Amino acid sequence: SGYGPSLHNGDLRGIINALDYIKSLNVNAIWLTPIFNSVSTDIKMRATGYYCDDYFNVDPNFGTNEDFRELVNKAHEKGLYVFLDGVFGHHGVADIEGVTNLAATNTIGYSNSFPASLDFYKEVATYWIENYEIDGWRLDQAYQLYQNNINYWKNIREAVETKCQERKNSGNQWGILEYMVGEVWDSNEVIAKTGYSNNGLYSCFDFPTRYNLVQ
Repeated sequence: SGYGPSLHNGDLRGIINALDYIKSLNVNAIWLTPIFNSVSTDIKMRATGYYCDDYFNVDPNFGTNEDFRELVNKAHEKGLYVFLDGVFGHHGVADIEGVTNLAATNTIGYSNSFPASLDFYKEVATYWIENYEIDGWRLDQAYQLYQNNINYWKNIREAVETKCQERKNSGNQWGILEYMVGEVWDSNEVIAKTGYSNNGLYSCFDFPTRYNLVQ
């Protein structure tokens, strides 16, 4: 999905309407690019969803929270998992320190400092599992949570696992998968250090192998 300068012009309703087609492709999961509310005045950055300002609400350009709930429920009825895209290492700039024009900051959003941000992102990671029964997270630029030789994914992963286990013990069918996969667009060494080390993530995209295959 996308809006602004994007030619995709998709929204949650469009995905709901396409669920039968998606199921016909013989896939078993849907990974959504970021859907959280972004209010920066820079439409190019806002439209990507990767610099969000409100992690608990869907961007109105994509729909409503109830639209998302409907999407998850109908996907589950068809046996499809739903994964959200989590950007936990940086955030948008709207209404922060008076900054309203992203281009003028010569940066891309603001970086999060851990452990100060840890409790907040543990809440975000578990909120969408508990309240909307999502099945997991794709984690953008996961290297950003490796700070001062500490891998804070361990703490967030354990919070997700605890929440999913609680739901499983309560007999819930969905929101129990514990799935988390990190995106570290770098060498295997960097992926291992910033994704896997210190009992961090258990799964990361393997871009170096992908490059080797296509070459």
